[in-house]
Amino acid sequence: MPPSAQPATNGRTLEQLFHVSKDSLTARIDSAEVLKSVRDDHHQFSKWMEETHWSGLSSAMASHLCDHLQDSIIGIFAGAWKKFMDLRKCALETNDDESATSNVSLADHEFSYEIKPCLDVELNGKKVAEIPFTIAALFNVSGLELGLRKGCVNHLRTGKCEFAGSLLLAEQELWRSPSATLDLPGEFHLMEPIRLVAED
Repeated sequence: MPPSAQPATNGRTLEQLFHVSKDSLTARIDSAEVLKSVRDDHHQFSKWMEETHWSGLSSAMASHLCDHLQDSIIGIFAGAWKKFMDLRKCALETNDDESATSNVSLADHEFSYEIKPCLDVELNGKKVAEIPFTIAALFNVSGLELGLRKGCVNHLRTGKCEFAGSLLLAEQELWRSPSATLDLPGEFHLMEPIRLVAED
C-alpha cells in the first residue's frame, strides 16, 4: 500500500523519490556479487580484486549510481509528454500568441523511465572492465490538468502520480523503492516551463 500522498515539489530528484542514499546503497553492494556481474573479458579486474580486496568498491559504485539519480522528476515528465502529439498540438496553438493560454486535461496514463549506465573500471589508466546497472521507474498519472502558454507547460493543476522504481546490478536487484503517491494539490507552478514545441 503506498504511503500517504506527498506534495510534488519543483526540484525533486529521482534519488529523493527512490528514498535512497549513497550510504544505503553502499551497504547493499556485495563485492562477491559485483565480481559475478562485471564484464571483465581478460579477468584483470577480478585478479586485481583478489589481490587487493579493495574496500572502496561498494562506495565508488554507490556514488556512481547516485550521480545518475539526479535527474529531476519534472524533467522526466517532460520527456514523456513531448511524445504526446495531441498535447504538442495544443501547445503549438499557444506558441505564436503571448497572451494565449490553454488548460488541457490529460487522460490517465502510464509511462516508464529506464537508463543503463555502466561504470568503467580502469587500471593504470586502461579500461579493463565494465560494471552494468539499470535504473528503472514506472509512473502512473491520473486526474492531471496542464496549463499551456507560449508552447510550454507552465503549471499543473490537481492530479496525482503513483511511482515505483528499482536499481539493478546486472540482473541482481540492489534496491526497490517503496511505492509512493505524489499529490499535485491546487495549482503547481513550474520554476522552468516544459517546452513542448520549438520556439519560432
